[in-house]
Amino acid sequence: MASGHGEDLGNGVYVSPAENGQLVVTSPRLDLGWRVAVGRVPGTAVLWRDQPFEVVARTAAGSRHRWTLRPPVATKFVAPRHTAPPPSILRTTLVTAAVTLGPRADQERWAATLGVRPRWLTMAGAAAEFLGGLTNLGRDAAAGGLFFIVLDMYLILEGSLRLLSALGGRPCGSVFGWLVRPLYRSSLPPSG
Repeated sequence: MASGHGEDLGNGVYVSPAENGQLVVTSPRLDLGWRVAVGRVPGTAVLWRDQPFEVVARTAAGSRHRWTLRPPVATKFVAPRHTAPPPSILRTTLVTAAVTLGPRADQERWAATLGVRPRWLTMAGAAAEFLGGLTNLGRDAAAGGLFFIVLDMYLILEGSLRLLSALGGRPCGSVFGWLVRPLYRSSLPPSG
C-alpha cells in the first residue's frame, strides 16, 4: 500500500525509492537490527522485489530509524577452478615412503607436493634404513646368514651417510631408490 511516506510494509515500516537506485527504509518504532557496511565488511543483505540491496547507512532520531540501501556494486564473477580430487591418504603414504629412498630430484618434486622440505624425506628414509639395518643385524648375525649381515651393514652405512647429508641441508637418494622408482614415478607432479 503506497502513501506519502513510501510503500507501507506494516508496523509503520515504509520503503521509498531514492536517487541512484537506492532505497530508504524508515520506521517510527522498530529497529530492524540491520548491520551497516563498514570498510570491506558488507552490510546486511536485503531482498526487495527479487533484487538484492545492501545496508550502507543508518540514522536514528529518538525512536525513529532510517536505513539507506543500495544495489550491490557489480563485480565480475570468477568461477571456481576445477581441481582434481584430493589423493587418497593410503596412496600418498605409500608414495611418500617410496620417495624417501628415491633420487634427490624426485624427493624435491614430491616434497613440493606435500609442502615439506625435501631433506625431511631424506631424513625419514635414512633413519628407516639405519634403524632397519641395526635392528636386523643382531638377528642375522645369530642366524649366521653372511649375505644379510653384509646387507644390514650396507643399510647402516648408507643410512648414516644420507642422514648426514640431510642434516647438512641436502636431500640424498638411496641406491635402493632406483629399484622402487618405477613404482611411484607416475605419481610425481610434472617437472619444470
